[in-house]
Amino acid sequence: MPPTEVVSDDELEAIHLASLRVLAETGIDFLHREARTMLAVAGASVDGDRVRFDADMIGEYLAHIRNSHSPGCIGLRGYPRAPVQTRRTPVTTPTENPPRPGPEPDR
Repeated sequence: MPPTEVVSDDELEAIHLASLRVLAETGIDFLHREARTMLAVAGASVDGDRVRFDADMIGEYLAHIRNSHSPGCIGLRGYPRAPVQTRRTPVTTPTENPPRPGPEPDR
């Protein structure tokens, strides 16, 4: 069965460009000092806790992620996404403990 198209290609591009703008202009607060240092070394702009990302830097990392797309994740037209969790997906704990059921029972 082919995947359901949630957004059009134009809408997906608009979302992508808007996210690049937010990452470049607003940035993200990183509270972990070592993470900020690593991001600065990688080319991000760090101002206190705030880290801003150049669009070219994001493009390079997206290209790398697309090329090493790992099983267990889904993508929308080549864009990587986080693993999907639904009510039926078990919530797991560290490996020494067995999985426990999710927050809602299956219907």
